[in-house]
Amino acid sequence: MGQVWRRLGSNFVLLDQIRELMDCSTTVKRIVEVSGKWRGATAKLIEDKANGSAVIQMLTNQISGIIPVNPSGGKIGRAAAISPLIEAGNIYIPHPQMFPWVTDFLEECPAFPKGAHDDQV
Repeated sequence: MGQVWRRLGSNFVLLDQIRELMDCSTTVKRIVEVSGKWRGATAKLIEDKANGSAVIQMLTNQISGIIPVNPSGGKIGRAAAISPLIEAGNIYIPHPQMFPWVTDFLEECPAFPKGAHDDQV
């Protein structure tokens, strides 16, 4: 799972998303692809857990802006941390006609945190 966000002033726009179950080598490949597609993305936050640690090690000298992160609080804590931005109207999601994956994303939001599939939130 990976997302590309852009900050525009006080707003954040979801530009792209990859959602698939990936092993370490596929994760590396996708990060290289996305980094090439979105060359303006200066920070690449990668969870320093599971295969993320190996991915960080493999890409640190290949791609600039790799930042290891150790999020805390689980999925509910992470969602709570950004909920003020959502409530303030500072989060923008593209229209589903632009990107088909947006439909799944929007369907998962109201099911969070008890949905069978809510990892995008």
